[in-house]
Amino acid sequence: IEGSNLNQRIFAGTNCCGLAFTDDYGDNWLTIPFSTSDQGLSESVIAISANSSGTGLLVTTSRVDNGIERPLYHSTNNGDNFEEVFLYNNSVRDLFYFSDELIFTSLLEGGLLLMTEIGGFPTMVVSPSIDVLDITVAECTIYLLGESANISTLISSSNGTDWVEEIEFDFSPSALMTSEEGEVFVLSDQGTILWS
Repeated sequence: IEGSNLNQRIFAGTNCCGLAFTDDYGDNWLTIPFSTSDQGLSESVIAISANSSGTGLLVTTSRVDNGIERPLYHSTNNGDNFEEVFLYNNSVRDLFYFSDELIFTSLLEGGLLLMTEIGGFPTMVVSPSIDVLDITVAECTIYLLGESANISTLISSSNGTDWVEEIEFDFSPSALMTSEEGEVFVLSDQGTILWS
């Protein structure tokens, strides 16, 4: 599920029929089917991410078309139209779309890809030995919550190209959140903790 900054639109991925959205807080839903044009097979949505300015939306799906394909779709008009812009070779876990020049894709098998332009070829910026749980941005710093032998965090102030390990937790964090004031919080089974 992903919210848009335009028109209070809320998006939800489906397991069979593309993307559903509502403009009236869930009273009515419409679907945007993603399907291969030659076979008409519906695609399952894996991840949805809207950028913070509300100008773009990314969706990645899984489809069966001579094997399993994982396309990335981009919309510049709040989901009214989509264009396929990339085809992943890896199984995608999640998308993090901060701007058209800062798009991260976490992978099911571990690691993090960085795409610096819509549809550009992504670069592996975090090792596959790290399972990426969540990412957030506060001002010019990117915060990553990852898991390898234990749960730890990585920080980048170089737009995701270089990372420094920050801390290891003695509890089980599950997500990161940034306040409007730029504070970063860690959500965990023990409550919400201020990180920065």
